[in-house]
Amino acid sequence: MAQGSGVPVDLFDAVLPVAPDIERRQMFGFPAAFAGGNVFAALFEENMMLRLPDLDRARIMRMEGAQPFAPIDGRPMREYVRVPRHLLAERSALRSWLETSLAYARSLPPKKKPAAKKKPAAKKKAATKKKAATKKAAKKKAGKKKVAKKKVAKKRATKKKVAKKRATKKKAGKKKVAKKQAVRKRAARKR
Repeated sequence: MAQGSGVPVDLFDAVLPVAPDIERRQMFGFPAAFAGGNVFAALFEENMMLRLPDLDRARIMRMEGAQPFAPIDGRPMREYVRVPRHLLAERSALRSWLETSLAYARSLPPKKKPAAKKKPAAKKKAATKKKAATKKAAKKKAGKKKVAKKKVAKKRATKKKVAKKRATKKKAGKKKVAKKQAVRKRAARKR
């Protein structure tokens, strides 16, 4: 039995149509039936739900106890209906509704199963190693460029300092020479 005093799994199995295209899987942790990858019937908590086209959904919704199927309160799923309790006791009527639901699921475009990803292990590893080597080489090259730029910047700064010192010495030298010349001129005038 599904949880609580809900719809027994054996009832679900008994009324479920038998066909090669019907697949049984779990949905929300409960038994469900799929055709072409589209769910058409399932158990959920204490209820059975069916996926129906508009007209049939409107017909079943007029029955007492039928409700839109909402696995989360306030969030109904389109096209899905919670089967009324009294219909669960009428196996022939329930089978008829399941056939209608199955026909509708078959009319929908089949859902494609995601293709299993093929992993060419050797190529992928080689490509990964190559990428890693390329990244490492790029980092090394970038590091070398940074070091080279720093060296160039340091050399420029050193050259500027040296040039500044030379200019300062030159000016100081010129001032000394000018002072000596001025002293000599004064001395020559006094004589």
